[in-house]
Amino acid sequence: MAPAGMASDEEKEARLTRCRDRLLFARNKRVPPGWDDKVLADWNGLAITALAQAGRVFERPDWVELAADAYRFVSQNMYSGGLLQHSFRAGITRGRAVASDYANLIAAGLALHQATGDSGYLKGARDFETEMHAHFWLAERGGYAFTADDTGDVIIRTESAQDDATPNANAVMVANLVRLHGLTAEALYIERAEATLRAFLPDAANRATSHTGLLAGALELHAPMQVVIVRGQTPSVKGSDPILSALNNLSLPGAIQLTVADTTHLPPSSPLAGKTAVGGKPTAYVCVGGTCSAPSYVMCS
Repeated sequence: MAPAGMASDEEKEARLTRCRDRLLFARNKRVPPGWDDKVLADWNGLAITALAQAGRVFERPDWVELAADAYRFVSQNMYSGGLLQHSFRAGITRGRAVASDYANLIAAGLALHQATGDSGYLKGARDFETEMHAHFWLAERGGYAFTADDTGDVIIRTESAQDDATPNANAVMVANLVRLHGLTAEALYIERAEATLRAFLPDAANRATSHTGLLAGALELHAPMQVVIVRGQTPSVKGSDPILSALNNLSLPGAIQLTVADTTHLPPSSPLAGKTAVGGKPTAYVCVGGTCSAPSYVMCS
C-alpha cells in the first residue's frame, strides 16, 4: 500500500497509460518518419566482423552463420558492372563503393575465415584487397584514397587516416594487410601496410587522439601475433575442448586465431610452417613477429 499522499504503482501506471494514449493520438496526426532500410556495404562489414568474432568466442555457431549469410549477400548482390557498390535497396544498387566498404569487407572475410577455417573467406578477402588496391591505392605516397579512381562525380579525392564515427579505412587496412601477410606470408601485403603507415604517421603524430585506429594498426604491424591450433588427427576442435576454451578466454586484440588440420598449406616463410600436432593431439602455437612458442597441448583427455 502506498504511503499517505502518494499514488500507488497501479495508479501511476494508469495515469501513464492515459498520457501515452494521448501522445500517440497526437503523434498519429503527423507524417511518420521514413524507414531507412537500405543495405550499406561498410556497415555490414563491421557487423559481420563483430558477429563472427563473438560467435567464435562465445561458441555461438548461429551468430557465425548470420555473419556468413550477410557476407554472402553483399558479395553476391552488391556488384554492378563488375564493381562493388556502396548501397542496396529493393534490388537496386547505388553509388560506387568507397574505401571503407572494401576495408570493412576484407576484415569481415578474415574474421569469418578465423571463425570457420573456410579458405573461401580468405580468398574473398584477398579478392577484395586486389580490387581495392587497383582503384584506391595512392602510388606516390602510399595508403588509400577515400574514393576510387573510376568515380566520375568526385572533384577531389580525399586522403586521410583520421577516424570518424567508425575507424578510418586506412587504419583498418593496416591491420588487414598485416593479417593477410600472416595468413599467406606474401611480402606485398606487409609492404603495403608499411607504406600506408608511413604515409599517415606525420598526421597521427600531430593529432594522435583522432588516429587511434592507425596507431592500433601500427602495433599489429610491429608485433603481429598469431595463435594457431593444429588439430592433427582430431576431426575438429569444439568449444568444449580445453585448449580452445583456454584460447577463447583470452583477450588478444588483433591476433590471428585459427584452427587448422595441419600447416602443410603454409609457405616456408611463415613462422608456423612445419608446426605439427604433438602426438596427434590438438596443439597450440603462439607466434609474435617471426618467433613461435614451444607447442602447448593437453596431456590427458
